[in-house]
Amino acid sequence: ESYDEIEIGKHGLLLDEGGRALLLPQVASEHNYDRSQFLTSLCHKAGLYGEYWKERVLKLKVFTALVFCED
Repeated sequence: ESYDEIEIGKHGLLLDEGGRALLLPQVASEHNYDRSQFLTSLCHKAGLYGEYWKERVLKLKVFTALVFCED
């Protein structure tokens, strides 16, 4: 799979690359991230340097999520 297939606002990411990190789909939407900012944020959260994703193919799991909120 390609990073180009990640859809902002639809896909969440789970990274298992030394450290582990998870970002829910709404994180990218709430912060107005583009794909590269989303991947950079994920790497930082996992304790990696931000540009790590540009140099390696990450061990990513892509998922969708249903968000429930109370009124």
